[in-house]
Amino acid sequence: MKQIYLLRHEEVEKKYRNRYYGHLDVKLSARGKVRARRIAQKLNKIEFDVIYSSDLSRTRFMLNGLNQKVKPIFTEVLREKSWGEHEGLSTSNLEALGFEYKNFEQWVSQFDGESLDDFKVRVFNFYDYLLSLKGKKILVVTHSGVIRTILSRLNNLTLEEVFSQPLAYGSITKIKNYNAS
Repeated sequence: MKQIYLLRHEEVEKKYRNRYYGHLDVKLSARGKVRARRIAQKLNKIEFDVIYSSDLSRTRFMLNGLNQKVKPIFTEVLREKSWGEHEGLSTSNLEALGFEYKNFEQWVSQFDGESLDDFKVRVFNFYDYLLSLKGKKILVVTHSGVIRTILSRLNNLTLEEVFSQPLAYGSITKIKNYNAS
């Protein structure tokens, strides 16, 4: 049985909360850094066969204090969706620019940057790759959008449904796959 642990980065600096920061290299808050170290200590009780992480600093910091035999592999593939020139803006900023919310997919599709379809393909391809790995315990340190997109596929939910559910900073989502090698 393959076990995949999806770890969301911890709390970011206050000025970026409730904003679309995608590919911006946002740092963790002081509280987020303390919590990240605690999470790493908990994860040290598990021996991972492979560790992947987004290459952005907010996810990289989550690995501080992690003591594993394997070295993490950092990749752009695990980054959040790019919002292009709209990165760093809040929903109210975007509405003030004339953007209107009708439904989730329409909302995220109207901004420049990475298209929603391209983002989903990137995330689904990476998840399929994880399933092909020989390792049984895999840690993936990433972002809310990546985790929720995987969960939408696994639970046969729309993005609207999965993005309406809470996913706390620093949360670990454990996926067991009995059919994987």
